[in-house]
Amino acid sequence: MKTKAFFLVVLVFLLALLAFTAAAQEQPANLVGFVAADSAINVRNRPNGAVITSLPSNRSVPILEANSDGTWFSVELPDGSAGWVSASLLRVVESAVPADLVPITPENVGRLEMITEFASTLAGGMAFSPDGQMLASYSWQGTVEVYDVRTKILIATLSHGQNVVTDGAFSSDGSEFASSSFDGSVKIWNTQTWGERTALVGHRIGVNGLAYSPDGERLASIGSDGLVIIWNVRTGERELQLETNADDQLNDVVFSPDGAFVAVAGEYPRFRVFVWDAATGTQQWFKSVSSSARLTFSSDGGTLYVLSYGATVSGYDVQDGSLTTSFSGVNGNAVVSIDINPAGTLLATGVWNPGRFGLIDVASEDILFSDESQDLSRTSAIKVVFSPDGRLLMTSDSDSVINMWGVRGG
Repeated sequence: MKTKAFFLVVLVFLLALLAFTAAAQEQPANLVGFVAADSAINVRNRPNGAVITSLPSNRSVPILEANSDGTWFSVELPDGSAGWVSASLLRVVESAVPADLVPITPENVGRLEMITEFASTLAGGMAFSPDGQMLASYSWQGTVEVYDVRTKILIATLSHGQNVVTDGAFSSDGSEFASSSFDGSVKIWNTQTWGERTALVGHRIGVNGLAYSPDGERLASIGSDGLVIIWNVRTGERELQLETNADDQLNDVVFSPDGAFVAVAGEYPRFRVFVWDAATGTQQWFKSVSSSARLTFSSDGGTLYVLSYGATVSGYDVQDGSLTTSFSGVNGNAVVSIDINPAGTLLATGVWNPGRFGLIDVASEDILFSDESQDLSRTSAIKVVFSPDGRLLMTSDSDSVINMWGVRGG
């Protein structure tokens, strides 16, 4: 009787193992197709069927299935629907973004891991496109490099000649990318063709930072001339010109999530933070701070977070400038970057000396993660940026490496 029971248990185990193996084999591979054609390609409702839309070149799409002879692929379109594309027009690769990544939250940040070395390139800063499918990096080498996130393929290189590129930003609909340079220029590029659409000229000397308004209709630029210019992107005309001091070196600019306010940080010779009404140009308030600073708004727009010397994060009420909170970021001195996740629950801070980044719980003000625990001997500056869906954290350093971080689900 015991022998029968034993063999029954073994049989059940083997059947379960076979079922598990079959289920695992049925799981679709995490494949993407990169549009390898020189121009947009047609998407059809079935193999050799009617054209329903098109896909631009130099973009990737998830592959859902192949037809029986592998000559056509069903792909997931940006709106979530599906269509069929000739296999000859796609370069098929395993996605660099694991399918099981989940949004990074205070509850799971302890499981944060480096997913991949995304690119070996000098990146003084980074910007995601609104759909999270492109990452632009820029540096003092005078170029902007734009990558497809899922394939890590370089899709465009934008040049400012021999001039340092100081900042870059995508418009809210992803149709434009703006870049700035020490030569005082601001260039706006078409993200379909990557041709230069227009140049905005107004600063007397170097432009140090850029920010699109949430509606994508305006662009704020700041310079070493102490000027804040808010441009009408469609006409190229100045809507507002805000002045601090002619010798102020302005180094960071952000719009509030509702576009009502624009905040600016100055680094030399006076370390100050300014907030203006973005519609009228009326100064809301300004504060003196201890050093050069980096800025980000809370997700509800009510708080402006300021990262300053010693990696101290201070939160100010946007309406009246009152200090609402102050806490320590990751260990370091010179500040480099700050970003907040889309849910507004985590602050990422990047510092220099030593080169570290950390993640802070906005609610508890606790440091939940620091790459000091990752046994890295880095001395360079660290830039941080969350993806729009909150599943990725990209970090870059002056050792010419961009890394992709995330939390795997389950």
